[in-house]
Amino acid sequence: SEATAMPSVPKIRIPVHVFAFSVASLPGIAYAYYYQKNAKTDEEFEQILRENYGAKIQASRNNKADITRVVRGMKDPESDHGEMNKKFEEVLYAGKASAKRHYAVDQSLYGTEEGERKRREFEEERKRKEEERKKARRNKKKEKKEAAVVAAGGGDANGVNVAQKDGKTGVPAKDA
Repeated sequence: SEATAMPSVPKIRIPVHVFAFSVASLPGIAYAYYYQKNAKTDEEFEQILRENYGAKIQASRNNKADITRVVRGMKDPESDHGEMNKKFEEVLYAGKASAKRHYAVDQSLYGTEEGERKRREFEEERKRKEEERKKARRNKKKEKKEAAVVAAGGGDANGVNVAQKDGKTGVPAKDA
């Protein structure tokens, strides 16, 4: 009986985590194999890009040429006789002819009577505007308070309860 029995073949034992990772990686391996076999060549890919994006590619090349010319003009200002610098200054100043510093001191007026007069006028105007803002804030706050009193208690604009004012108690009472 021992002579007729086949020799025992050792069982292959694979740990569970190795089997799980192997099964999980099979779709990625299959896709990589498929992509490798069916991938487009560089020439085919370039042809597709030219068909679909030809205008954009040409516009990009033109813009690159323009920028290259600007940078070359910045490196060598005499090459364009200052025209490139003029365009570059326009770009820097957002299309304005020159930059204006709004808070710069005018040296021609500094220390003169005219300069002192303009400073006083400016200060008076600033104070007047500040007072107008404060007055508007007070009026808005007052109107808001009056509207809240009228809506909540049915009182008049001064906050006096109309029912009590008509003589039931004889003394006007303010709503809280």
